[in-house]
Parts: sequence; C-alpha cells; structure tokens
Amino acid sequence: MKQLFLTFLLFLSFYSFGQNITISELNSFLDKDIFLAEEILSSGEWYFTGMEETTDEDGITLKEVSFTYDYTQKNDWAQSYITIYLYKDKISMVTIQILEKERFNKYLNNVKSLGGKLIESKLTENVINRFYENGTTIFSFSIHTNNDIRNPAKNIYLLSLFKNKNFYYNYRQEQY
Repeated sequence: MKQLFLTFLLFLSFYSFGQNITISELNSFLDKDIFLAEEILSSGEWYFTGMEETTDEDGITLKEVSFTYDYTQKNDWAQSYITIYLYKDKISMVTIQILEKERFNKYLNNVKSLGGKLIESKLTENVINRFYENGTTIFSFSIHTNNDIRNPAKNIYLLSLFKNKNFYYNYRQEQY
C-alpha cells in the first residue's frame, strides 16, 4: 500500500509540474554524468545556455553548466533556470531558480511528502534558508529578496540538491 501511495505521489508531482522538471529527476542528476542530465533536460524543453569553468586554489577544475526553461529573448527572461555544478567532472550540486512562489511550494511539499525532514533553518540578510534531508540527499530551499526598486516584493526562489557527503563536507565543513 505504501509503495502504491509513493507511486501515486510521483505520478501526481510529474503532472503538477507540467513541462518543468520533478524533484525525482533533479535528484537523479546527482547520480548521472552531465551528458545524461543534459539529455533529460533537452527532452523537457530546457535549453543549454552556457558553461563557465574556474580552477580553485588546489588546481581542481570547477564547472557551472546552465539551462533555461521557457526563455523569451524579447525581455531576456525565463520561467526557471537550472545550474549543474561539476567538481572533478562529477555532478556535485544541482540548483533550480524558480520565479513562482506556487511552484517553489510544490517542490517543498513534494520533498516533505517523500519523507524529507527539516534539519536546519537559517535567516541571513535578505535570505531565508531551510535544509531538508531525505535518505542520501540534502534539499536546500532558499527565498531571496529581490533588490529591484521597481518590484521590491518579487522574491527569487532557489532549490539546491546535494548528496549528503557533499553538503556536510563543503557546506558545513564537517567530515561525513
């Protein structure tokens, strides 16, 4: 019965997110290489927009691969943005920027319904951040204020996914 319920939730989340991407798909990127992730995104109307490469102080190459969804060239705006972070050519983090509060809340509710437990909350200048853990993944839900004087009430919503070991080692500077 529990398996049937989880299958129903995944099915429901797929259709509630329409042409966008589900939590399960985002989470699966942490186990894939960038080319498989790109293939999944491209089949869902996401568009590759670029890659930036930097080298850290230890000589390790870091890459940020970016995609947009529902991009309009007229006003240089997209419905959502995904950045996939590569460390030593392995996907270490996936971030999706969402402009709609409703979609952000659907992602949050989906993580909670799949057993995500709140492990930490932070409030810093202009950012509210909550971290949920579900199995081997940490989900970071962040709400950022937009410093646009013309529309000060418009927030930017970010969802980031990490494997536990990457989160505890890189974010908290702890051994996992």
